Amino acid sequence: VFPDVCRFSVAVYPSGDDDDVITGPYNAVLSTRWLTEASDAVVPVENKALLDACSRQKCKAERESGFDAMNDVVAQLLSHLTAGARYPGSLNLDINEIATNLVPFPRLHYLTASFSPLLTRAWGTPNTNTGAGTSKTLQRLCSEACMPTSRLVASNPANKGACQRSLACALLGRGGTISADLTDAAERLRPTLRLSGWNPDGLKIGACAVPPLRSSSAVLCLNNSSGIVFNFNRLRERFNKLYNAKAMLHHYTQIMELDGFEEAIHDLESVIAGYETAAR
Repeated sequence: VFPDVCRFSVAVYPSGDDDDVITGPYNAVLSTRWLTEASDAVVPVENKALLDACSRQKCKAERESGFDAMNDVVAQLLSHLTAGARYPGSLNLDINEIATNLVPFPRLHYLTASFSPLLTRAWGTPNTNTGAGTSKTLQRLCSEACMPTSRLVASNPANKGACQRSLACALLGRGGTISADLTDAAERLRPTLRLSGWNPDGLKIGACAVPPLRSSSAVLCLNNSSGIVFNFNRLRERFNKLYNAKAMLHHYTQIMELDGFEEAIHDLESVIAGYETAAR
C-alpha cells in the first residue's frame, strides 16, 4: 500500500535462560515468521542482553526499579536509530537508507545492534561512570560499540563464530564526530567485522551532528551478521522441545491450526539456511 515506507521493527526476544513465559519459544517463532515476511529490517533485542546492559550501567538503584532500566536501554537504541530522521544533516543516515544498504537479501534482514556509550538513568548526576563526553576517543567509541559484550542479543559464548560473516555493517556517529575520523575508525575495525567476500564494500558510515543528551558523542553499530544464526538455533531448539511434546498447544489451537506452527518453524529454518549460505 505504501511502497516507499520502510517497515522497520525492533523486536524483543526471549533469552531462554530465565524466561517467565513457558510459551515464549512458540510466540517468538510465530512472530519471526511475520517479521521476516512483513518487515524490511528487524533489530532483535534479547531480555538477557538487556539485563546485562543494565548491570553495566553501574546504577544499583535503577536496576532495582523493574523494567525501567531495560526500557531505558531500548530507548537509547531507538534514539540513535532515529537520529538521522529527526535531525537535519548532510551525512545523516535515515531508516530507509539503513534498510537499503544493510539488507542484501530481502529475507536476511536481521540487524544486530550495539552502541557506546551506555548512559545511566541517573539524570541528576553527571555520567562520569560511563566515560561519556570527551573522555572517550572516537576510535574507542567505535571499538566498544562493535564489541560482542555491547550487543543487544546474546553472543556465542564458546566463540565458535570463526566462520561468521558480516553481510553488511553500518557505523552511525552522533555529536562531535568528523566524517573523516569516523571513516578512519571504521577502516581500522574493518578486519574484525569479517565482511563477506562478495560484499567487501558493505561498510556504511553515517554522522548526525546532534549528540545524545549528557554526552558529546556516541556511536551505533548495526551489523547484518550470520552470527544471528546462533540465536535462531537456540530459539529453534527451545521451540522443538515444546512442540515435540505437544505441550501448551491447546492455548493456540483455539484460534489457529497446527499447520501454522509447522510453517513458522520451517520459515525460521529457511532464514537460518539463508544466513549460512550467505556467509560462505
